[in-house]
Amino acid sequence: MTLKNVQLFGPDEPVLLSRHASIEQPVSGNGMLYLTDRRLILIHRSGVLRKTETPLLDLTLDEISYVRVEGTLWKVLVIGARTPGGRVVAYKVHAQNPGVWKAQIYSLKGSLGGIRFIPPRTPPSALNQTSHIAHPAQQATKFCIDCGHRLPPEAAFCSSCGGPQ
Repeated sequence: MTLKNVQLFGPDEPVLLSRHASIEQPVSGNGMLYLTDRRLILIHRSGVLRKTETPLLDLTLDEISYVRVEGTLWKVLVIGARTPGGRVVAYKVHAQNPGVWKAQIYSLKGSLGGIRFIPPRTPPSALNQTSHIAHPAQQATKFCIDCGHRLPPEAAFCSSCGGPQ
């Protein structure tokens, strides 16, 4: 699909992040990666006289099921998206500061109700019971599953990288 002179974003769809990036899976190419309040888009621009814009990636936030950062030396943003058939496809995107992209996507998905922390309910019978523990046990130290940052035990998201816990 090649687009020419097509408005990529609606007037009420602000671009929150943009950066030159490349994608290696399941398609390959490079272009500009955009994050709006609704979509993640990678647009490849080509041509000298007749400029064409080809979307290599166009995902709504609802389609994104997970985002993670992989790699030790070269960080890669891995985005899992559900297909209409229910399969999850992993897109590997090379962009500067992938942790920022991950945190921003999770922040947007959280504000849309896609990812949220729901505390467990305490049964009323447990509220009336007295504790029989002489010395309260120390709570286990919790670490982020993505970046290893030390977290409080009740944390739902990492304060360093923004990843869900």
